[in-house]
Amino acid sequence: MCRILASLSEEPISLKSFLMDHECSLLKQSTAREDKLQKDGWGAAWYENGWKIEKSPKPVFEERGKLERLAEGRYRLFIAHIRKASNPLNLPVELLCSQESTQPFSYKNWVFAHNGQINHPDRVRESMGEWSERIKGINDSEVYFWLLMSYIEEHGDVRKALVSLVKHLYSVWEKLPEEGRAPAPYSALNMVLSDGEKLYAYCRYDGRGKESLCYKDRPYYQMQYLKTDNGIIIASERTSDDEWMPIEDGNILIADSGGNFSLERLE
Repeated sequence: MCRILASLSEEPISLKSFLMDHECSLLKQSTAREDKLQKDGWGAAWYENGWKIEKSPKPVFEERGKLERLAEGRYRLFIAHIRKASNPLNLPVELLCSQESTQPFSYKNWVFAHNGQINHPDRVRESMGEWSERIKGINDSEVYFWLLMSYIEEHGDVRKALVSLVKHLYSVWEKLPEEGRAPAPYSALNMVLSDGEKLYAYCRYDGRGKESLCYKDRPYYQMQYLKTDNGIIIASERTSDDEWMPIEDGNILIADSGGNFSLERLE
C-alpha cells in the first residue's frame, strides 16, 4: 500500500519540506514502519511546458540522492508516489517490481498515482476490451488507471468517470463465486490525477485498515490536504503538525491553478 504527495499552486514553490524535511515527509514515510516499508519503487511527475516524469523500481530510501535533486526544484504542479506493492494475485515477489509497474502512470495529458488495491485485477482486465491491451506491467493499479482512462474518454468528465468505474468494479466482483471472492472489489481507490491544469484527489476505501504510518492518529487510507498561501498540498497522510484537513471517504477534491478548490461527494 503506497503513499502519495501532490501539489498545485499559482506560482512554482519548493516542496523540499514535504518531500525530505518534515517529521513525516514522504521520504520518512518510506521507512516509518518495518512492516510497511515503501520499498517497491518510486516516481515523480511535474508539469513544465508538458509533463516530465522520473521513476525507478528501486526503494526511494536507496535513491535518496535522486529525491534530494528533485526536492531542490520549484514546481507549480507536482505528483510523487512511493510504493509498497500490493499482490492480489499472489504472484512471485520478483515479478511485481519493474519500470512498467512503477507509478506515476501517464496517458496523453493525464498523470495518475494510486494508493490501495484492486482485488481480482485479472477479472477486471478481462472486462476492459481493447483498453486491456495498453497494460504493460503486472500491477493492479495500472488496471485501475486504464479503466479510468477509458471512462474519462467516454464521459469527458473525471467525476462521471469515477462513478462509472466504481460501478464497473462492483459488477465484475458481484459476478464472481462468493466462495473465494474478496470481501470487496478494492481495499482503496485513493488516487491523484492531473491533466496539467487541474489536480484531482479521490479518497475511497472499504473501511478497513490500520492507522497512518507516522502520527498514527488518522485512518491509513484517509487522504489529507493542506491549504497554502497560493495553492494546495495533497497527501496520503499529513507530513507535519500543520492544519491538515481530511478528505473524507467517498469525496473528490478538485483544485485549479488559481488556488481554488472544491470538495464533492461521489455516490
